[in-house]
Amino acid sequence: MTTSDFEFVNGVVCRAEEKKTAGGDAALRVEERHASAIWAASGIIGNGGFQYFFENGLSCEAASESYEAIAMPKTADIFRTALSLFPGVRPPADWSEALDFIRSKEALFDILSAEVWSSDEEMVPRLSNYLRAAGIQ
Repeated sequence: MTTSDFEFVNGVVCRAEEKKTAGGDAALRVEERHASAIWAASGIIGNGGFQYFFENGLSCEAASESYEAIAMPKTADIFRTALSLFPGVRPPADWSEALDFIRSKEALFDILSAEVWSSDEEMVPRLSNYLRAAGIQ
């Protein structure tokens, strides 16, 4: 990963968030949605693991789809696995119930979080290449 890859991706995501604020999801290209989903997932998990990911209402489906799009199927599977740990394959709507469940499986969620962290070095250049190949500047 180069600093320029990181800065490029961060700039794309920041501009995409501005576009989303102004025009909603429909204003974004699919590649921008993928970049935003990956960037948010990586950042949130980096700060507080899957507990923060679920607390912030992020989507495992969107993260999985987005990691698949940049040819990182193993990382995509981590998000599917995290979601599959919940009864009914969905976090409970009540956050206190979801948090209790996450805490009861803390060791598993910590392992999955560490796997996402370890993929970040590969993710940044892949995401940068994906965005550049799509003609996004």
